[in-house]
Amino acid sequence: MAKKGVNKRKRTCFKKGNKMNLLRKNDAKDNTTTTIVKRMDKNAFEKYVQISPDGSVFTIAGDMGPRLLRPRAEKTKKETLSEIYVKGETEQTEMRLLQSQKVSEMYNTCFKSHQSSHSTCKDPCFIVNSEKKRGIAWSQQLKCSNCNFVSRHFKLFDEIETGKKTGQKPAAPNYGLQVALQDMPIGNTRARLLFAAMNTPPPSKSSMQKTANIVGDKIIELNEIDMHNRIMDIKKHQSTRNLNVSIDCRYNSNTITTRSKMGQSASQNMAFMVENNSNSRDIVGVYTANKLCWTGAWLHNRGYQISCPGHAGCTSTYEKARPFSEYTAGKELGQYAISKEIVISTVTTDGDGRSADGVA
Repeated sequence: MAKKGVNKRKRTCFKKGNKMNLLRKNDAKDNTTTTIVKRMDKNAFEKYVQISPDGSVFTIAGDMGPRLLRPRAEKTKKETLSEIYVKGETEQTEMRLLQSQKVSEMYNTCFKSHQSSHSTCKDPCFIVNSEKKRGIAWSQQLKCSNCNFVSRHFKLFDEIETGKKTGQKPAAPNYGLQVALQDMPIGNTRARLLFAAMNTPPPSKSSMQKTANIVGDKIIELNEIDMHNRIMDIKKHQSTRNLNVSIDCRYNSNTITTRSKMGQSASQNMAFMVENNSNSRDIVGVYTANKLCWTGAWLHNRGYQISCPGHAGCTSTYEKARPFSEYTAGKELGQYAISKEIVISTVTTDGDGRSADGVA
């Protein structure tokens, strides 16, 4: 039995398709214009909108109108490699850097394990079920498409012994890549572009930078040990501790000045001290001056008031407006010679340099 008053309330409630409501909508369409605001994608949003460091102020470039919606993140579905193979897509054609001996051991081990545990499957067909990326190195897991055999993950790269009991060992190819990049004019960004052009998934920027920092510190340590051994060898075979050297500086710019900015055009300065006592002409001292700091530039572009050098993690040793000086370079190399307990008797430099005055 229906409650009292229910039918009366239903008659007075709004019903879809009400004539009066439709008339009001038609009148509103005739008198006003409807503005449709669509969300931009992330790239377009970052192109026209600049966000403050704390995320509270939005600066809009140009006349974008009073309404601006945040970009909506794209939802992507993650699929396993076995699903991709079944669908027949072309993603399995990507290139991989794999060690051939490790690959042979993986397939031989999988064949033996499959034969012992799945003797009923007489025609094994192995495909890559899943894989894990470690920089430019990979570990893979195989699966038989004719039965339910699934192998363990095999590391298809060599590892470096660090002496630590905990944590995973670093992959040797990642360290080898950073060693090569240390002596090349390209960096991690261009290296990632090369891998992408070869249809090889490039490593992440953060992992490459962490590896580059570790490799850079090791190279500095090895260079200091090598130069110390060379100086000790010279002192051992010379009757006196006097050293004849040649000093010259080089910059990361072909010209001293430029029209694009004030002051010197170079942002890095390197001074080398070469000994003239032996026929090998070994480098026995290096001085570097740097004005570049990626962290400082990143923070400054986002509104933080910082100065280089001085903040945490700063890589620059010179202020931006301070000019490079060969006199300072010679002075620092002279201090380095004093720390090694050697006396520089003569200094050979070019005609316009003041390195000899700095050593004196």
